[in-house]
Amino acid sequence: MDTPGAYETKATEAFYYVTPVEKVWDAKHKEEHLRLYNPYVVSMIDVHEVWPGHYLQFLYAPRFPTKTRKLVFCGTHAEGWAHYAEQMMVDEGFGAGDPKYRLAQLQEALLRDCRYVVGIKLHTQGMTVEGGARVFVEKGFQEPANAYEEARRGAYNPTYLYYTLGKLMIQELSAEYRAKTGASLKQFHDAFVAQGAAPIPIVREVLFREPAPLSR
Repeated sequence: MDTPGAYETKATEAFYYVTPVEKVWDAKHKEEHLRLYNPYVVSMIDVHEVWPGHYLQFLYAPRFPTKTRKLVFCGTHAEGWAHYAEQMMVDEGFGAGDPKYRLAQLQEALLRDCRYVVGIKLHTQGMTVEGGARVFVEKGFQEPANAYEEARRGAYNPTYLYYTLGKLMIQELSAEYRAKTGASLKQFHDAFVAQGAAPIPIVREVLFREPAPLSR
């Protein structure tokens, strides 16, 4: 998702890019790519990238309360929110109970779990890209062609663990906020997204007007 910045006044269009098969790929590579990006997984990606994921976040951007929040995004917040939205939407009825949507959501969650592990091991424990690809195939049930690309990404984006970490932090904050305030899920979402993509402990301080508890 490529959306206009908070201060953009002319180029206000948003663009949703997809990755089609490449002409240079052989038939096996093309089949693996398309098998992974089946309609149910693509639906989860739509939730993540568009609604209520990143596109919604950036619709709020011009209204974020400070210049810093308009310009700076914390990965655990921005990607955590979009990833959180995938499970939240299925939990709330997206897919009308069709188990294929739940399986797609779980596969996308498992993918992010594998990123968490591989991102760390590539840079701290001597894991190779090929070894990382095996993790995505064996533990994440990714197609081999896509698994290699996922592992290769970890070589230059070692902190792509922020998807899972952010999702878990937002789930915890949602439960705490709703328990303490009696807010609905929608009210929590409105309050959370309106703060901008600041680090989640800071958002918690803003929502509760109290310092974050010491890390456990």
